[in-house]
Amino acid sequence: MTELTRLSADASADEIVRIVQTEGGLILEDVLEADQIDRVLREIMPYVEATKPGRDAFSGHQTKRTGALVARSPACRELVMHPSVTASARQFLAPWCERIQLHLSQVIAIGPGQPAQTIHRDRWAWGTHLRGLEPQFNTIWAITDF
Repeated sequence: MTELTRLSADASADEIVRIVQTEGGLILEDVLEADQIDRVLREIMPYVEATKPGRDAFSGHQTKRTGALVARSPACRELVMHPSVTASARQFLAPWCERIQLHLSQVIAIGPGQPAQTIHRDRWAWGTHLRGLEPQFNTIWAITDF
């Protein structure tokens, strides 16, 4: 399996977008300080703990998916507005839109024994007919080891 390219937190949007376009993804290292991670966890864990696991194999019978993070957590609002993320998203999506919009903020807490999710592309939420058009720019924040 090929390793993802790793960039420092101060990488430019140009560099981030170039790698995403050619390699499909990357790891941006050391973006958050330990105190930011602690704040995120403190703010969202009560909601994660109250979330029921999924009801189907795709969602994961041992997986909790907790949404509305922007409404629930000031620390999560900081993550979605991080300058590296917003600048990269704007540049990546510029050929297809005039402005960007946050579609989803969600914690996915995979429980013990949960099998791997079926391979898929999140962009399929918009249909499979979008050839040559990118409708979204995803980020995953590694708040805990996974």
